[in-house]
Parts: sequence; structure tokens; C-alpha cells
Amino acid sequence: MEIMLTPAAKAGLDEWESNGNKKVIQRIHDLVESVQRTPFKGIGKPEPLK
Repeated sequence: MEIMLTPAAKAGLDEWESNGNKKVIQRIHDLVESVQRTPFKGIGKPEPLK
């Protein structure tokens, strides 16, 4: 699965990375990687759209 970031999402990610909070950055990368591998399971309690 390919994930495309909007300009706003990219700016938000860049802001987190510039803050240097490694724990948050790692969590974001883990979530994105999980969505790519298993979009309907993953981590963080994914729910189907209603």
C-alpha cells in the first residue's frame, strides 16, 4: 500500500522532527509502517469507517 502525505501532513511531520522528540517521531513512523503492512489490523485500535 502506498501512503501519500498532504502538504499539511508533511509540514506537521517536519515540525515534529525539528522538535527532536525521538519517542514521538518513532511512534509516528511505527504507525505509518503498520498502516502500510496491515491496514485493517495494525496498532492503535483501527476501526472501519461507519
